[in-house]
Amino acid sequence: MRTALRRFGFDADMDADELRALDYYQQAGHVRINGFLRGSLIVAARDVPDHQALAEVVGDALRRLPPVRARLTRRADVPPAELARWIPGATVTIADFWSASYRSSLLGEADVFDHHRHRFVIRARSGRLADFLSWVSDEREVILLPGTRLRVEARATLPDGTIEITLSEQ
Repeated sequence: MRTALRRFGFDADMDADELRALDYYQQAGHVRINGFLRGSLIVAARDVPDHQALAEVVGDALRRLPPVRARLTRRADVPPAELARWIPGATVTIADFWSASYRSSLLGEADVFDHHRHRFVIRARSGRLADFLSWVSDEREVILLPGTRLRVEARATLPDGTIEITLSEQ
């Protein structure tokens, strides 16, 4: 993980626990940690890592990375009950880590995530540049931390059926 950080020019002074937590997050851990934070992961087995503690360490490690003020895009498939919260004028606090990109469709390039039905366009102020965590080699990945507050500026259904939600970080 230290090598990956250096390869992307980050000189983040992370301790061994933070590096291990980021490595776990990069592998399959992001699904488990985010599921836990959203309340959709049932933790029953003793051998399951302490996801709350891991989420805190991952958050601490990400805060050491360069902040990003940029227009981001995030593609997702949002369940109807969750989608109902994203109405113009609402402010929504995200519960988990959000991965977004400032490459892809915003620059007119093919979006590798365009198979998802919902597109969030986000004016971010405090995302963390985390290219080294991306599974897509040329993605400019940014992660928004749990607790980030997003105001819904607009919502539209595009001709291809994609629901686009425009957000600004508060």
